[in-house]
Amino acid sequence: MTPSFRVLPVVAGLVLLVVAILGFGLSRWGSKTVSVMSLAVGECVDLDVPFRSADLNLVRRVPCEGEHSAEVLHVGVLNPEQDLAYPADDLQLFLDVLAACVRPSVSGQMSPFEARTGETYSASSREVVPVAPDLRTWNEAQGRFVCLLLTGAGTSRV
Repeated sequence: MTPSFRVLPVVAGLVLLVVAILGFGLSRWGSKTVSVMSLAVGECVDLDVPFRSADLNLVRRVPCEGEHSAEVLHVGVLNPEQDLAYPADDLQLFLDVLAACVRPSVSGQMSPFEARTGETYSASSREVVPVAPDLRTWNEAQGRFVCLLLTGAGTSRV
């Protein structure tokens, strides 16, 4: 084997390595770290696991066609007129946000959860993560909240 033929497999290996690295980089190219409160219904995110919804602020927005751990199920506001005081009870605030995403409306419309999954929350094993507003978003963004529907393996409620 002449020296030029020995170099060929090395060059081919390096080319494959570069292609693999670029492919991995391009798969993450569409991702962007954003505030969870800036997301819209239908957008997809990757969450760092384990996570606590009380500490959830920045998430990695990714294309829904690729792998993702959650998608935005519902967004809403709890203080549309900006005339309410920030709730003193954090647990009740989270329960109110969860209810807005998984309970039917008082007018009888199905919940955002049921509209998206085709099943009621109580009969489902799928998990919803309520992201409640903090004091800043309560005052500046009308108490905007976001509900994430977990999509990955191991996301069922126990």
